[in-house]
Amino acid sequence: MVQRVTIAPQGPEFSRFVMGYWRLMDWNMSARQLVSFYRRTSGFGRHYR
Repeated sequence: MVQRVTIAPQGPEFSRFVMGYWRLMDWNMSARQLVSFYRRTSGFGRHYR
């Protein structure tokens, strides 16, 4: 199970997966690099072509 993070005393809660992607545009990657990263890290057993 993915650990959840509370971002304020009364919530809301987000999974660590969501928290990581929240800052996606700060990574200064090209669109192609972002798609490649997403495919490598979000598959969880699925295969992309």
